[in-house]
Amino acid sequence: MDGSRANDEHAIRAYLIGAVLVWLAMIAGTTALLGGTASLSPMLLILSAGALWFVLLVPTLLHRR
Repeated sequence: MDGSRANDEHAIRAYLIGAVLVWLAMIAGTTALLGGTASLSPMLLILSAGALWFVLLVPTLLHRR
């Protein structure tokens, strides 16, 4: 593995760790604020779609480059 490829892998790993932490914090915060309300389910669905995009799809697309 050359240096450029190793740097790319490191950047993708750092992005993924950061994205997971941010999305977990947003989902936990939303759950704490909206827990027990009718708005919780729609918000969790919206946030889950965003998390899916930034945690699974974007790193997959970046890794294919």
